[in-house]
Amino acid sequence: MKIQEACLPCLVSLGVRCAALIPAASRPAFYRDFFHTLANVDFDQPAPLAIGLLYRLIKQKAKTGDPYASLRKQVNTQVAAEIPALIRRIRSAADPFAEALRLAALANSFDFNPLHQPDFTQMLQDFQHVLLSSSSPFKETDTFRQDLIRAQTVLVLGDNFGEVMIDRLLLEQIRILNPKLQLYYAVRGCPVVNDVIAADARQAGIER
Repeated sequence: MKIQEACLPCLVSLGVRCAALIPAASRPAFYRDFFHTLANVDFDQPAPLAIGLLYRLIKQKAKTGDPYASLRKQVNTQVAAEIPALIRRIRSAADPFAEALRLAALANSFDFNPLHQPDFTQMLQDFQHVLLSSSSPFKETDTFRQDLIRAQTVLVLGDNFGEVMIDRLLLEQIRILNPKLQLYYAVRGCPVVNDVIAADARQAGIER
């Protein structure tokens, strides 16, 4: 998908948010480089390519391989604290697979789009509120279950840190459904904004 005008505020906000990692005296030069790079982006290319280009510049100027490292650690730790209760919830459910699938879908709300300046504490409270207020399964759950039982190989694409901790609970249920399944979980090869990386997957215990 080509870069859309709606992508621009998010790209600009990414630069402004990450500029906080750069000494104040160096920020004007950073902004000049950032906006020069953005001005020369090929708008016929997909937005993720532009983000990758800008993020490499941010890493270079901020002198860090992961500008979101502190937030990554904070969020994964907070979600990890919720996991024992979520495991009990899944195990006590009438349909553990359906409950794990619902939890993984709800955890997709753990997103850190820089445009929104998200508050993860509020995200977690919203997640817990929805858990208490609704338990409706997806109508496609049984079809998905049967597809997994028949499958030989499944590739799961990891999305965001935090969310990865709950993905593990769904992967465990998939393994129960089909113990012989070749199950793969894909992550980013290096940090890009809030995308899940190998360190997050290992912290979640996904390799087990």
